[in-house]
Amino acid sequence: TTPRDTVFISRVQMETALYDGDHLQIRGHDDQEMIYSGPDVEKGDIAHIRHYRRAYPQDTVYRLTAARQITAAQRTIQDGPKPIPVAMKLIVVPGAPSRLALTARDVSVQVVGTDAAPAQAQPMTEQSAQRAMAKTGDTPFVLEKFALEAAAPSFLPVSSLNAMRREGLSALEEALKHSYIRQAAPATALPPLSPAFSDIKVQLWVRTFRPEDLQLLLQAGADRVVYMPLDYHDQPLQAAFMAAQEAQAALCLPGQCSDKVLNSALQYAVAHNTPMMLDNIGQLALPWPGLRIAGNGIPAWNPQSLHMLADLGVSSVVLSRELSREDVAQLVAQSDTQQELILPVYGRARAMTLNHCPARLHALHTGQNACRNCGLQGSQATLTDQYGGTYSLQKVRLPEGCINHLLFHIPLHLGNAAPIMSWLIDLTTEDTQQSVDIVRYYRALMDGFVPPDLAIPVSMSRWSDGVA
Repeated sequence: TTPRDTVFISRVQMETALYDGDHLQIRGHDDQEMIYSGPDVEKGDIAHIRHYRRAYPQDTVYRLTAARQITAAQRTIQDGPKPIPVAMKLIVVPGAPSRLALTARDVSVQVVGTDAAPAQAQPMTEQSAQRAMAKTGDTPFVLEKFALEAAAPSFLPVSSLNAMRREGLSALEEALKHSYIRQAAPATALPPLSPAFSDIKVQLWVRTFRPEDLQLLLQAGADRVVYMPLDYHDQPLQAAFMAAQEAQAALCLPGQCSDKVLNSALQYAVAHNTPMMLDNIGQLALPWPGLRIAGNGIPAWNPQSLHMLADLGVSSVVLSRELSREDVAQLVAQSDTQQELILPVYGRARAMTLNHCPARLHALHTGQNACRNCGLQGSQATLTDQYGGTYSLQKVRLPEGCINHLLFHIPLHLGNAAPIMSWLIDLTTEDTQQSVDIVRYYRALMDGFVPPDLAIPVSMSRWSDGVA
């Protein structure tokens, strides 16, 4: 046995820099955590760490938290947001209204004050005017640059300068707010629910990112297919809408994308009259021409949320994966809207959306604009946790920068536990043959048959127990 006060010291080859206060974990024969205390160690150097249980060669050391990063984050909370630098220019002409021009973040405003008077004794100087203009107080601004333009020696009372400063900063704040208004197409009056769904019927929905599989999935038994493209640059996006039209499929947009992508998608949706599955409630504000389907990213938990979505023109609603069997039964019983409620029965949940590429950040060989990782062919990128769970990364290419959906390591698979209602099969990591087999299995269940079990473990997720 090892005495309780024994201290072990291990040599660790660093693959990243290590700093005093970093929280570490040794994973191997015996997982243990410690706070590193010692000199900074650069990437590639050897660190000496102290721990109280035995470790072994080839054990892996992970950094759980970086002390410097935590300190920097705490400082941003304690110090509050940084003030916005503002440049001011005061223009005075004796006998004419004074003017104050203010500029911040490429946004400019101008306000008019009282008439300037000819200087009787001591004229107003740039320094004296700047002292008045620098008193930004509790506004979000700080004076960075000031200039005085005077056609002749002039004078303005401090009260006039203060009034102009207050009015100017208020006008600049409003102008900055308006500069951030979304540039997507403006919201318009939405059409009533589509007649196609006024008669609720049970359907098998299948979502895939492979356009070449759309017809095969329909032949395998899908009633409706949804194409979820993984590239939203203009040319691939246009091709995606054409592929959806050819298969009479709906098209699913990612929950996170820019106004530029939304504008392009709206243009192509209008041209092809494409049904849309939307994963962000903000996207419902746009005047999509065809059916609107609320995807997993728009939580539908109760009759009130269904009524709200109905008012937004949503004809079909994918229910939340967080709902239990009892929750779904109650929601179906209470629903009085003419909407199709779709239960997810198969597929990997998107556990996280990463706004960076782990592969690119690890290699650090290119900047984001020059990165071509998403276009490379080969096996799907994965992350593995300490317990051996493998999480696939579904890469989504966007003009503003790629995102990665971290897919849960076990797919939801309700099998014959699913009640008869509309179902959604969400295909992500499956190949074509696996996809067809899964669709045939659920088609048989929906039609009342007992198909052979799939070679996939049944996983109920929240279905049995709900959210604790």
